[in-house]
Amino acid sequence: MNNNQVDDQWVRNQFKIQEFLVRMLRQRSSINIDEKAFLSLYNRFLTLNTKEPINWDQVQHPGEQRIKNYEDLTIPDEKDIASALSRLVILKFNGDLGTSMNFNGTKSLIQVKNEKSFLEICIQQIDVNGNSFLAILCWLEEQEKSEESRIDFLMEITDKTSGDKKEGTLILYDGVLKFLGLSQVSKEHVEEFLYSEQFKIFNTNSMWINIKTLQDLLDSGSLEMDLIVNRKTMRDETKVIQLEESAASAISNFKKAMALKVPRNRFLSVRSTSDLLILRSDIFEANFSGPTLTPLRTSLDLPTIRLGSRFKSIEDLQRRIPSTPSLLNLRHLTLSGDIYFGSNVVLKGSVKILAKNNEQIMIPDGTVLEDQVVIGNFQDYRRHFFT
Repeated sequence: MNNNQVDDQWVRNQFKIQEFLVRMLRQRSSINIDEKAFLSLYNRFLTLNTKEPINWDQVQHPGEQRIKNYEDLTIPDEKDIASALSRLVILKFNGDLGTSMNFNGTKSLIQVKNEKSFLEICIQQIDVNGNSFLAILCWLEEQEKSEESRIDFLMEITDKTSGDKKEGTLILYDGVLKFLGLSQVSKEHVEEFLYSEQFKIFNTNSMWINIKTLQDLLDSGSLEMDLIVNRKTMRDETKVIQLEESAASAISNFKKAMALKVPRNRFLSVRSTSDLLILRSDIFEANFSGPTLTPLRTSLDLPTIRLGSRFKSIEDLQRRIPSTPSLLNLRHLTLSGDIYFGSNVVLKGSVKILAKNNEQIMIPDGTVLEDQVVIGNFQDYRRHFFT
């Protein structure tokens, strides 16, 4: 796109925004802060096509010099802890509204394990498991004693598993640390992004930020974050575009930025009822520091679970699977159709349960399925395999 085309596009965009403002001001005398934020995002959305795409040849792995290993941190003494805590503020952002699970409320209120919600687990983790973040905090405070070693933005990253291949990663781009999401990758490089060893780490959305440096960026108006465009379809089939900014993309605004590679047990992603089913199962143990992967599971990878449309909402999941089956030795699970589970069910290996149209499958109490495919009536299946 040449300069004249960019200028023409900019003019057209300004007309669209002015028209929108006029319509709003006809209804009231002023616009609020949320509406101003929306207009800013909308203006950026209209100018997306004028920006240069990512040059794939400049995409590099961050390198070991920009990544600190969590295991290398030392547990601080009480004096260092007291000093660090006096300067700490913890913000827990609600990731979304649970709409991907048809939950009409804040995601933090969803019950996860032992009748505890995400919010209750977060509070419990801070109260009981303080050493996990105090070691990071004290290390950052130590680095701040020198201008050369000071870190203003620290992003926690961890290794990808098979279920994380679509998650955003951290790259070195034109000498600067940059967050790279799947939506920013051109079609010809998607396969490389998903499966290449170069992108085997991903952002956990836990970030440590120097407030003073952040304030300086805000005051100067120089803080820029990537715009994420999500195209969605509402329940009434209305197609909408959701605009949001990626907090992780702020890292490229900070000259003194690093990544901290943390163990997988510091990160659990729950974006769907499939994820929630895994977290509620015996794969995870409930303890004072929150759900942790049980040592009884031999594989570090979590099972791949595909649930049909009848399991999409939390209400459906709880109604159809009121008692979570044992998934300790499960690799793959597919559920499709009108299916209900009894209690004390055990699933092992690779299991597929497929209910035909106008048929219902009820998995009885105490059933054990290992490397099996169930299609149609479960009683017919039992007579075929167990008689």
